[in-house]
Amino acid sequence: MGVIPEGLKEFAEPLLVDDSYVTNELMLYNLWNNFDNDREVYLNKTKDIIGLPNKNVRLLWLTLALITPKYNSSEKITYLEELLGYTASTYNPEVRQIAFQYLNEIKALKGDGILNLIKATNHHSWQFRNFSRQLLNSLLKDDLKKKEIVNAVKQLNSSDLRYIKTKLNLP
Repeated sequence: MGVIPEGLKEFAEPLLVDDSYVTNELMLYNLWNNFDNDREVYLNKTKDIIGLPNKNVRLLWLTLALITPKYNSSEKITYLEELLGYTASTYNPEVRQIAFQYLNEIKALKGDGILNLIKATNHHSWQFRNFSRQLLNSLLKDDLKKKEIVNAVKQLNSSDLRYIKTKLNLP
């Protein structure tokens, strides 16, 4: 959708709570992106919407809540922990992939998220495995992230290290 003119704002805002989770996601992002002064209002209206089984609205909401200055500052750590939690193997690959993408986009992929990404490079779903490998490869190009990844490797067992060994020349 992109740009929402001021004159259409009043028609777009009710779509935040539309019956369609795809519409909720689209409108949350576009309204949040177009109307800086109302970001907190949009986040408050959509804070309890999970969305589709891939948690599309919740994952977007967490990301926007994290990067919106002054929005529930005391809850930012909780939001980050929840978003990082969605990278765990207890969630389906689609949820995990979206969480990894958002965390990477806002430069917040760390700790358990890094561990889960390394493990995901050996996932049985080839699409998710390839996505995870591509993301890991891009992170390894950044020296600070590479250090973080090298430190994370020490916490994993050898079966989790199959792919990362080829990238870091591990024994």
